[in-house]
Amino acid sequence: AGITVTHRLDDLDEASAREGVEVNQLGSLWGAAEAVCAYVASGAPGVVVSISSVHAIRAAQHYPVYEMTKAAVDALTRSVAVSYGPHGIRAVAIAPGAIMTPALRTSLETEQDRAATAGVLERVSALGRIGRPEDIAGAVAFALSEEASFLTGTTICVDGGWTSALLPGHREPADGTG
Repeated sequence: AGITVTHRLDDLDEASAREGVEVNQLGSLWGAAEAVCAYVASGAPGVVVSISSVHAIRAAQHYPVYEMTKAAVDALTRSVAVSYGPHGIRAVAIAPGAIMTPALRTSLETEQDRAATAGVLERVSALGRIGRPEDIAGAVAFALSEEASFLTGTTICVDGGWTSALLPGHREPADGTG
């Protein structure tokens, strides 16, 4: 679905920034173009599902390239929906939060305190856990299904409530004194 690399704008590495744009943004563009061409050529309706990120709508320190490219995926989704809806083509983006993928697992293994870092990711989720790949697969399956036949031009956040919280990670004490 893409690559996640941190970048400091005050020390931007051009090669790394270009790679992020090429993989995340242009990869999504070319993938959508191929799907749209196939659907239009066949005359059949279809669905273009792209993988965005919660980073498209919320910022974290030093993710400017990643966040820019994932916001572009959301814009591409809207564009495909508006341009190709008359052809019966729907477009939906899925915006994962923290999902325990091999990439996240590898990233956590590089942390000095893996448990503390995982704990932070769990606390910012209203559900108090890191997501599973099956959580994303279920959202994609829904977006592709007939039950979602009137869903287009939108991004579905699959983030355990991460983007819903005013104060991510804030929880009332269990004894109700908060």
